[in-house]
Amino acid sequence: MVLFLITLIVIVIIIERWSRKNALKGVKYSSEPSLLLAAPNEEFNLISKLTNHSRRFISYIRVETILPARTLVHEAPETTRDNEAPRANETKRTNKLTEAITSNIKSRHISSEYLKPRSTLIRNIKVSMPARGRYIFTGARLSGGDFLGLSETHERAEVHNEIVVYPPEITDASMETLMGGFIGDVSVRRFLIEDPIMISGFREYTGREPMKSISWLKSAQASEIMVKTFDYTTDPSVSIILNIELSGEHTSQEHETLVESCYSITHTACRMLEEAGVKYDFYTNAVIYGPIDMWRYVGEGLGQRHFRMILEGLGRGSYVYNESFAALMARAKDSQIGIRSAIIITPGSKMEAAALAGGQREGQMITLSAQSLLEKWV
Repeated sequence: MVLFLITLIVIVIIIERWSRKNALKGVKYSSEPSLLLAAPNEEFNLISKLTNHSRRFISYIRVETILPARTLVHEAPETTRDNEAPRANETKRTNKLTEAITSNIKSRHISSEYLKPRSTLIRNIKVSMPARGRYIFTGARLSGGDFLGLSETHERAEVHNEIVVYPPEITDASMETLMGGFIGDVSVRRFLIEDPIMISGFREYTGREPMKSISWLKSAQASEIMVKTFDYTTDPSVSIILNIELSGEHTSQEHETLVESCYSITHTACRMLEEAGVKYDFYTNAVIYGPIDMWRYVGEGLGQRHFRMILEGLGRGSYVYNESFAALMARAKDSQIGIRSAIIITPGSKMEAAALAGGQREGQMITLSAQSLLEKWV
């Protein structure tokens, strides 16, 4: 009997040591958000996979999912086990320990699970982000118990996924009216301005045409001087110029508030141009966070892909600028802004923007000032 007890104790000690050493052996964690670009407070799923590659049953594993600061967790995670999926009632919400802990530094979602041999557990945590910005998911902290339940083994599962939340639109009736009138003028102007590229035909020279419009080939063929006639501009187009430099004395909080308004104004302006079918390009001096180091210019375009590219940049935008407002305007003028309509979006005053945009023909430019809009709301 004594020998049996000694043998049993030795076996238990061996199993306990083995289980403590191999508590998380063969367990792999991965995750990704269901969206890459989202609106503020838009719900999406953080889809995580917990896989047991070993042949043993894991009765307890604790998953502490590290979430970006300010993440809102809406409900307990929905879990699906790969080897139980064929039965409809097997996709269910876990009733085990589930909690969301949020602080100013980080958010955590904690749950406990079990894993069958050679199985995968898929967890969908429904979350949302309350504000514009770039949010990074860094992984989870896994904890596995030993055979006797006396201790836990911890391991960090590193991932790097991000989601970008673009700014909300600005809600101001006067801006809608101003933009609506401006877009109407741009659409009408297409029939008043000739396109110097698109030639529609030829006619006799009257003496009033510039020398550059004379077609010497057609003149030789017709034995008289002929000039080119041009088609009207086929597509209206606009340049959006987003400035985030703010002149004068302001606190950092005031500057950030005005820049946030500029990002929202830009979102609304782009959306209205999209709805009107007006092509637009984009200039800015804002520095953005993320893999795109520079976000100085987005070429002319129209459609969801072009729109989402700008929205992503607005979501990644910081409060730091890489060139002055004057340099930004000079860069835009050196391109083609002189012959295009322009929308200038700035945190400062309209007077400053008008001075820097000198030479722009009347009716071809509007300035949307965040300062002016906020003063109306105070």
